Amino acid sequence: MKKINFTYKGLYLAMAFAITSCSEAVISDDAGKAESKGGNILVSATVVPPIEDLSALNSRVLSGENENHISNLHVLAFNKAGEMIANGFSDFSMDGQKEFTLNLGVDKADQKVTLFAIANIDNTLIFNSHDMNLETFSHLYVKAENANSLESGTYSIYKSNGEKFCDIINQSSPILISEGTTITVEKDGTTTAQLNLVRQCAKVTLTVHPNDVNIYAYQLRHIPTISYLKNNQENYSDPEFSDVPVKFVEDGESVTDVTFYIYENYNDAVLDITAQKQRNPSKAPADASYINIWGKYNSIEGDEMSTMYRVYLGGVDDEGHQDLKQFTLRRNQNYVYDVTLRQNGTADPRCITGKKTPNYGDFLFSDGSWGPYVNATAKRYPVAIIYRNETTEQDQSEGYMHGYAMALKDASSSCTWYDAFDICKNYSEPVPMGAKEWFFTDEKDWFDLFVNVGGVTGTYNPAKSDGKAMDNNDVATFRTNINAKLQDISDDLCEKYITDQVFWNATEANNSSNAYRTYIIAGYLQYGNWTSKSNLHKVRSAIVF
Repeated sequence: MKKINFTYKGLYLAMAFAITSCSEAVISDDAGKAESKGGNILVSATVVPPIEDLSALNSRVLSGENENHISNLHVLAFNKAGEMIANGFSDFSMDGQKEFTLNLGVDKADQKVTLFAIANIDNTLIFNSHDMNLETFSHLYVKAENANSLESGTYSIYKSNGEKFCDIINQSSPILISEGTTITVEKDGTTTAQLNLVRQCAKVTLTVHPNDVNIYAYQLRHIPTISYLKNNQENYSDPEFSDVPVKFVEDGESVTDVTFYIYENYNDAVLDITAQKQRNPSKAPADASYINIWGKYNSIEGDEMSTMYRVYLGGVDDEGHQDLKQFTLRRNQNYVYDVTLRQNGTADPRCITGKKTPNYGDFLFSDGSWGPYVNATAKRYPVAIIYRNETTEQDQSEGYMHGYAMALKDASSSCTWYDAFDICKNYSEPVPMGAKEWFFTDEKDWFDLFVNVGGVTGTYNPAKSDGKAMDNNDVATFRTNINAKLQDISDDLCEKYITDQVFWNATEANNSSNAYRTYIIAGYLQYGNWTSKSNLHKVRSAIVF
């Protein structure tokens, strides 16, 4: 079998943009805490549009718009006490240099005022609230429904207590925001300020050099769906994550300069990482973002093989120099990943490999690879037996391409049906790389195990009727065939099908009080036999990979 690994080089470029604004914005009618007492104290800024034009990029966020586009500008002013004393809004669209003027509505000179600029939020009244202050503003966070919804720019803004602040629908350009700029205002004339906008998101660009591996899919995974409006790293204690659906690649299609936009993702450094190969699931932080790349090739024996490469994002320090210990993604940064897939005969912990269409009765191993038991090693031990070698369209869209496997050990030897779901999900064996979480087996999972691995015959009957059995209830054939697969595996890793066993399955029966169970006992090989959910039976987990 070929063994495949890969290398990548990460490049990180800061994107800074000069200030933004609009023409002739004035204080909102209901926004100020202090009223004007004679003079008008003004703050003015010159608007210089970004010079980049990246409208042709394939973007999850911008829907074809220029990622530097500026419109719907808000400028907020807070006094030393953190009270909002003014805000201005204009729905202009940036097409050249402009000047923005904000009337603070106060006549006290020599006071400190902190300014923020926020672009590309089209809700005119979003900040016109008397309870708005610097503390509230600093804890506003943006939340997308899922990673894919970022593509249309649909999201909501929330307060720190979880109260919805407003909805943003189909915004075509990413939020741009300045960090707080504190100035001392003057009584006479106009105080000038420069507010430098940055993007709220990071940009990730991927290029893959496949050599003789044909790429057939890739996927961005575990990316944050929450981002604070103001960069507020200390508040990221409870992030939420989502995956982007798999992008399938046609034969011959290249993966070149594919662009993603991602909210910042803060992770602790892993100090003992010194090489690229160590940026793998055994060392990476649990909340790190990554890209999966699936490829296929023909083995020496002629089998069509599948291999999955995992590229963890980050990998640079605050100054943009390569630092393999880092897994943080920061807003307003450009991360470029140039991935080379290579075959050099060295096992790589960032890769998993097996037949593209697994064989029934082969094993899913602890490292995420799959194949016959002869591939097992002390570090690559079998955790589940493969009973189905195709997955649903939904599972494929989530990155699980190959099949389903049933755990080799019970998740519980005695539990009620009600407890079985959580027990199966929390099965003690860690989820192998590239697989989804463990789940509670249903009647169809057991039927496929009986037929595809156990070699017995039967016609699946999904109708809710009692006693759904295999032809002739052929327990002896099932036990002979499946135990032949398990015979070389030590007893501490698997339980042989020797004794009489009764398992719960996840399918409800004729009413809400009953559920089906699976019989593997003398004279009865059934995947559907109902009983009260409060009874106690064994339970077995399965997994999709």
